[in-house]
Parts: sequence; C-alpha cells; structure tokens
Amino acid sequence: MKKAGISFLMLLSLWLAGTPKAVAQANVHFVAPNMSVEPGNYFLAPIKVAGFRRIVGVQYSMNWNPEVLRYDGIMNPALNAGIPENFGLSGVESGVLTFSWYDQTLTGMTLPDSASLYLVRFQAIGSAGSATVFTFGNVPTTKEVVDTSFQAITAGFYDGLISVMNPNSIADIADVPV
Repeated sequence: MKKAGISFLMLLSLWLAGTPKAVAQANVHFVAPNMSVEPGNYFLAPIKVAGFRRIVGVQYSMNWNPEVLRYDGIMNPALNAGIPENFGLSGVESGVLTFSWYDQTLTGMTLPDSASLYLVRFQAIGSAGSATVFTFGNVPTTKEVVDTSFQAITAGFYDGLISVMNPNSIADIADVPV
C-alpha cells in the first residue's frame, strides 16, 4: 500500500543533506571612525554597523598604533556583549583588541543602521601631527560574521583614521563649510 506524501526515508535523507539554505544576507558593514582629537584628551571611538540583520555571531581583531593611542576601556556594548567575556583585552597595550560574540539563543540579533556596536575609549598620547589607522584585522582573531543561515556571510569592514591635532587645527577644520 502506497501512502501519499513524503516517506520517512525521504525526510531523513533531506535532513541528512541539510535543510535548504536561507538566502544569505547581502552585506553587513562595520565602520571605525575618522576622527581628529587633541593631544592628551580622552575620547570615544564608536564602532558602527549597518545591515546588521539576524546576525548570530561576529568576531574580528582591531588594531591601532599604541604610541598614538592608549586604550582606556569599552563602553555601551550592544547585543548584551559583556566585558571582558566578549572582548580580548590582553593585547591592548600593544594596540590589539579582539571581539568575539554569538547570540546564545541562535535566533539572530538585529541593530538599526548607524547603531554603535560599542565605544572604545582612548587617550590620545601621540604628539600633534601624529595619526593611526584604526583597523579591523584578522590577527589574532579572524574576521567572520554569521547570520541565521549559520553560514559565514559577506561583510564589509571599513578602517578609520584617528589624527592627533593641536586645538587650533581642529577648530580650523570645524570652520570649513561642508
């Protein structure tokens, strides 16, 4: 007797082959700031995101020149990211901060475009005229973003530039019409 529908063996083989893949998210973007700061000042460098939809996991390293910036902490982490649980702080004196987070519910988290993933607090210790690129790197933590398809997705990582400038130079920049 033949039954209508899908047999148990067919269901089992579909399950073993994997469930159909969801359409992967086109892009998620991580953006480090471009900033001008005064020597000696403390400031917040936001790590912003766009296209952050149904993300299950994120990891990467951030790098800067420790002769220009001194790490001073993490503030306002989104995604219930904990400090130090999701941040590797052992290399901050050398200019390396790692970030590794996953959604324990595996349902995926969404953030609005231009939201800050977290803020890095620095002190500008370089002299006026110095600068450092604030980069997303692969060492020691490889860049990877995973969405609810549980596959690595394409992500854009945009480095920033932090310039240490004397107060008059910063005021001159602020007066330039946009």
